[in-house]
Amino acid sequence: MKLLKKIEALFAAATLMVGVAFPLSVAADTQTESNNITVYVTVSDAGVFVTDKNGEYVVRDEITLSGQDNYTLIDVMTKLHEDYYVEGASGFGYSDDYGSGNLVNKLWGEDTSLVGFYVNDKMAWSLDDAVEDGADIDFFIYDDSGNYESYTYFNKKSMTVNAGDKVELNLYHYEYDENYNAIVAPVSGADLYINGEAVDVEATTDDNGYVSITTSNPGVYIYSAVKYNEDGSTAITAPYCVVKVVGKQSFNVSKLKKTYKASALKKKKKTFKLEADAATSVTFKKISGSKKLSINKKGKVTVKKNTKAGKYKMTISATAAASDIYNKTTIKKQVVVTVK
Repeated sequence: MKLLKKIEALFAAATLMVGVAFPLSVAADTQTESNNITVYVTVSDAGVFVTDKNGEYVVRDEITLSGQDNYTLIDVMTKLHEDYYVEGASGFGYSDDYGSGNLVNKLWGEDTSLVGFYVNDKMAWSLDDAVEDGADIDFFIYDDSGNYESYTYFNKKSMTVNAGDKVELNLYHYEYDENYNAIVAPVSGADLYINGEAVDVEATTDDNGYVSITTSNPGVYIYSAVKYNEDGSTAITAPYCVVKVVGKQSFNVSKLKKTYKASALKKKKKTFKLEADAATSVTFKKISGSKKLSINKKGKVTVKKNTKAGKYKMTISATAAASDIYNKTTIKKQVVVTVK
């Protein structure tokens, strides 16, 4: 009897230990944190960047993925279409027809398997390839000539320069030796394009793939290149470099002149407001001039009460605030008030 009770006690203890251990392991699994990543995606078709639902080029569009431990190109492209394609995720499709991994059969709404994709300028094997935080991902649809464009890329994906500085880039692609080993080689004879338009000056890559152009106005620009085969088909995919040009902004101030009757100022001051066409907020300040005139930081000019007939002048400054592409910019103007 005592032996039976000992066996029952041991069994109960073992059951209790298993019951406690199992939930603890489950709890540990549920506490695993997901891995959030941000990648940058570009899509082109026959050497031309596609546009998103807002009409903007899909060039280095930022995609953030969350809620999973690992991510593949399928996750990236599904999210890209959800966020940017006019018809959402329905514009993207894939299948594993050859048993060697998922490949694209629909991209940006076009039913096609003539699609290439690279990660950090290296060819990807399938949509099942894993992606990591900060990756640059390039998907492109080949033209229908059958020539298959050469994948090309600039030595820089993005840069920031001051207005008036040169943008200098080198264009590369892959060539293959007799053993099909990829060799990086320069691309010559490609014409530089900015925001989808050929530049006004001659800017063509030389034998080293080098091209340069002097910047002018502040802004964000997409630099690319175009090259054609002798039969007119597209020779290269669309390379890209997003260039931010920083500098002073050009703006003007209007409504600087005003006329009043002396009788209107006899018992009451008068005010009027200047207008600035700057892209950022503008603050105003009086530098010098008539004591009858003043201005506040928002550009409201005040003409004092009892101002007699005559012409009154005031020099003011207008300062446009800085932004990500504009430096702080100050101009001087003269306000003229005529009292009759």
